[in-house]
Amino acid sequence: MTGNMDSPAIDARLVELGVSIDGRGVVLGDVGISGVSAAPHSPLHTPHEIPDHELGRRAAAGLAEVGGGRVLIFCPHAPPHGTACDRLRSGEHVGSPALRALVEREQPDLVLCGHIHESRGEDTIGTSRIVNPGPVASGHYALVDVGDTVAVTLD
Repeated sequence: MTGNMDSPAIDARLVELGVSIDGRGVVLGDVGISGVSAAPHSPLHTPHEIPDHELGRRAAAGLAEVGGGRVLIFCPHAPPHGTACDRLRSGEHVGSPALRALVEREQPDLVLCGHIHESRGEDTIGTSRIVNPGPVASGHYALVDVGDTVAVTLD
């Protein structure tokens, strides 16, 4: 999946290659993984923004493809609204309300998001663990180990 600064053409190419999780899901053993590219519209007018309701619709379609797994991992580029993972330096929450509603309803085990580079960290929504590893360009990443439990190491 891609971010708001990426060309939508990259998503099209990932679909051609059969590796896209934008609005789709894949099941690996008993682990379901789905995601959604882009970010909600913003004052920055970046290359890959879509309406928030469309983010929610695409994300729900992907989650529907993987709902029966023992573990559900949801990978939206944009974070859900109102968490430690969607806060600008000013303190304003700028995540997606539609993704927040989806996480509240579906309760995936893990939500791996990005988009807000300065909001590297973790939070929870219900039983869902929300993780924003921060920008890879700064050397940050999240290591996910799915065993009996889902362990995440930020780093």
